[in-house]
Amino acid sequence: VHRAFDLLVAHRFLRRRIFVLGQGQSADRLEALVRADAFPMIEMIGSYRVPPANGATSAQSDRTIAEIDKALTSSVDEIVLAFDDRRNHMPVDSLLKVRMRGVDVSYVTTFLERQQGRVEIDAQPSWMIFSSGFTAGQRFERVLKRVFDVLGSLTILVLTFPLIALSALAVALQDFANPFYRQERVGLNGKRFSLYKLRTMCTDAEGDGLARWAARDDSRVTAIGKFLRRTRIDELPQLLNVIQGRMSLIGPRPERPEIVEELKGQIPYFDYRHVVKPGISGWAQLNYPYGATIEDSKEKLAYDLFYIKNYSWMLDLVILLQTLRVVIWPHAQAEDLAVEDHGEKFGRSAK
Repeated sequence: VHRAFDLLVAHRFLRRRIFVLGQGQSADRLEALVRADAFPMIEMIGSYRVPPANGATSAQSDRTIAEIDKALTSSVDEIVLAFDDRRNHMPVDSLLKVRMRGVDVSYVTTFLERQQGRVEIDAQPSWMIFSSGFTAGQRFERVLKRVFDVLGSLTILVLTFPLIALSALAVALQDFANPFYRQERVGLNGKRFSLYKLRTMCTDAEGDGLARWAARDDSRVTAIGKFLRRTRIDELPQLLNVIQGRMSLIGPRPERPEIVEELKGQIPYFDYRHVVKPGISGWAQLNYPYGATIEDSKEKLAYDLFYIKNYSWMLDLVILLQTLRVVIWPHAQAEDLAVEDHGEKFGRSAK
């Protein structure tokens, strides 16, 4: 089935044909990504660099219009506007004619968001202000998500209760200490709550009281803890947090208050990840490897903001199914993370 799918999507007829109209680094970056085959389902049929508004001549403006008309005769599906400065002069009449013919016109930030499954954090704030999405805070969406969370959590909790009990017994027997632990995390609207987990570290993991970044091969993790982390069993007690209404099944992973304060001062928009409830699993966890640096947190935020912007119950269902896939076949996530291009990973997730 996968082979048939690969043959189907590789067919040129199904590729989306774009024309890049732009100027500066934005256009250079987009063209380089497309030429490097970062987006397998995209075919660039042409591009044109628009002269700066303060230096454009009448002949150059006519050339811009001619290039757009040429793109239309090539059956273009979308014209992508890639300008470093949106105040740059654009042929409004020609672009309006393009839209009237049913051809999409989009800014580079919107195009990259769609192809990569992440928000461009370094883009101008006005883009996010005037773009579509961000419906997760609306009343109907909140009610729908709550119903999804409660039904899903109760179902999973009933099915996995024997597994949780056996795992808790194994943790308790290894060092005769409490198998569960609570840790303060930051939730919806910045409110703090106690997160429940099965203990995977030794009892004196933070004996000095200092919060530390977790690492993939953390020396503080016990032998049983490694198994629980690898199988995600240690996360199951968080279903109680979901039933209490402190968390959601799907959403940005909750961070510790000390780390949140550190990241808020170094990463723009970081606090906006708290406009929705944190989740047991999330879009960032599926699309970005385990990270423990400021840059990793910035990349994960790009995926978290994509989730918040494009929230729907269908996206929640896709993330939940993909999470189950990773739990059942852990090697599948390793293969996905080996692919450097996020656009291709987004395509694989769809498959």
